Amino acid sequence: MSFSVCLEKKQLKSLPEVNTQFHDLLYALSRSPRLVGMIYGLRDHIFRFRQIILKDEQQSRTSNEDHD
Repeated sequence: MSFSVCLEKKQLKSLPEVNTQFHDLLYALSRSPRLVGMIYGLRDHIFRFRQIILKDEQQSRTSNEDHD
C-alpha cells in the first residue's frame, strides 16, 4: 500500500513501515554497499523521529508532499 493510500484511509500506524520501504528502495538503487551500510547504521536513530512525525496526520501529509 502506498503512503498516500494510507493517509486517505487514516492508517497512520502503517506510515512508518511504508516510509521505511520507500527509503530502502532508494538506498538499494544507489548500488553502494558502503553507503547503504552507513545509512543503516543511522537508521535506528532516525526511525524514532520518523515514528513521532508520522503519528501526526498533518506532518504526515507534509512529508508525503515533500516526497512527491
